[in-house]
Amino acid sequence: MGARILLVDSVQAYREAVAHGLTQLGHDVTQACNAEQVRQLVDKDPFDLLLIDNQLSDSPGKELVPELRDTCRAVKIMLVVEPLFEMEGADDFCRQNELSKMVEGPLHPLAYVKHVESILRGRAEGTLIRRGKTKGTGPSLPAHP
Repeated sequence: MGARILLVDSVQAYREAVAHGLTQLGHDVTQACNAEQVRQLVDKDPFDLLLIDNQLSDSPGKELVPELRDTCRAVKIMLVVEPLFEMEGADDFCRQNELSKMVEGPLHPLAYVKHVESILRGRAEGTLIRRGKTKGTGPSLPAHP
């Protein structure tokens, strides 16, 4: 059985492309476009994985993550930040918020799906991925296919 995934991105076409790929792999994907929707959904339904883009219309994803970590302790979280090199203290943020993975975007939808699969298989815990480089405690994975 697939994972229950909450996919959060403000760009509908991108969300739908990623959701399609994840659904084809047997996952149950719920979509949200902003932080307010995320708050409502995590209060109602349990999720195995939260996929959050940093560039949401109502709140940066990096501000939402600590709040979600407090309410969803056991949930795996992946944050996509564009561009990651502009986020000061990315390594510390990843560690302090117990992120499963932080990835520098933008990502092709297929690359996004590959990152999700690596998290669900337990191969990416604590990984910080910049284009062409990987840092963190988990094994290395390519940033792009």
